[in-house]
Amino acid sequence: MKTFPKIVAIFSLFFGTVFSSAEGTWDAPEKIYSFDELDSVPVPLTELEPKYPYGLKKMGKGGKVILQFAVDEEGNVLNPKVIESSRASLLTSSIKALYAWTFSPGRKDGQPVKTGLQVAVDFLGRETAFNLVSASDYVLFPIPKRREAVELDALNKWPESIKRVQPKYDAGLKKRGVEGTVVVWFVIDEQGKVINPQVAESSHPSFAAASLEAVLLWEFSPGLLEGKPTKSLVSLTLSFTLRKKHKRVYPQ
Repeated sequence: MKTFPKIVAIFSLFFGTVFSSAEGTWDAPEKIYSFDELDSVPVPLTELEPKYPYGLKKMGKGGKVILQFAVDEEGNVLNPKVIESSRASLLTSSIKALYAWTFSPGRKDGQPVKTGLQVAVDFLGRETAFNLVSASDYVLFPIPKRREAVELDALNKWPESIKRVQPKYDAGLKKRGVEGTVVVWFVIDEQGKVINPQVAESSHPSFAAASLEAVLLWEFSPGLLEGKPTKSLVSLTLSFTLRKKHKRVYPQ
């Protein structure tokens, strides 16, 4: 097991943001199969169509979202990763819909295995269309063998946040008092932009969608290695918490 640095951001609906560094541990990435390695590929059983945001649909405006994800041995969607997104609201809608999809899992030597897939969702002004294909390059972060992004502890100077956008707290979850956490992995490039954020863990699809939408808007000063801006691999833990109401105690 290898130790990777991670950044912890706690988002409270009332108390603002706490930003600090910590240590996290993960096992090396497990095998994710592509279609050409399987005896039988995953087949969609339920496909929830992404909800077209009302304002965009009314104006006839469209866009595109491309996501990679894993289908596990039970046919559930795991670890969505953003490849492309033209509008934040379309990304949120696509992520929420994707988590509701189910599959018959891919099989290798008769056994169900985790498989990487990619879906392109086209919002065409009045309707949506999607195309599902194999994702042969899909992997889970962190990736020890990958060298285009450097771990934080290998940098001379860590990235520093310049702009942070707080994730939107789903109104329904807020009303019901639901709290949760999301762990997101992403790369900060040489210009300080976030690329390809990926959900590692999430307690609720709405929290996952809000986290990916927000993180894509963050900006950093890039990490430095030997004085040069360098792509860096970051893990971010976002906690969605509500302020607890305290009973007022009156003196007797």
